[in-house]
Amino acid sequence: WDKMLALDGNTAPYLMYTYARCRSIQRKGGVEEPLVDGTAPVESHERDLAMALLRFPEAVKLTINNSRPNMLCDYLYSLASVFNRFYYEMPVLKATQEIKNRRLSLVEATARVMGKGLDLLGVKTLERM
Repeated sequence: WDKMLALDGNTAPYLMYTYARCRSIQRKGGVEEPLVDGTAPVESHERDLAMALLRFPEAVKLTINNSRPNMLCDYLYSLASVFNRFYYEMPVLKATQEIKNRRLSLVEATARVMGKGLDLLGVKTLERM
């Protein structure tokens, strides 16, 4: 049970925690109406996250075509890992306003993709953990 319920590694709680972290960043930043504005990423960690987000439709298609939900789980784990690297390396709320807005857009995009992916797997998301 300890391994299955761990908040790190390839587990549902880790994926849920990543979603909740996105929402926590938004709450702390006072974001009331989160947007994905399409601003181009500049820093390498921002680009890595944007590229991971763009692979979501392909991951869903592969999951459906192969009837293998574990493929979507693997994608979400990979996305969570990229997001958490981004979060640790790139200050979101302490950045200048322009950079903050760009990064908050990536946070919202991540929350949407994580939320949709978890929903497709039948996992309920939590706004706080």
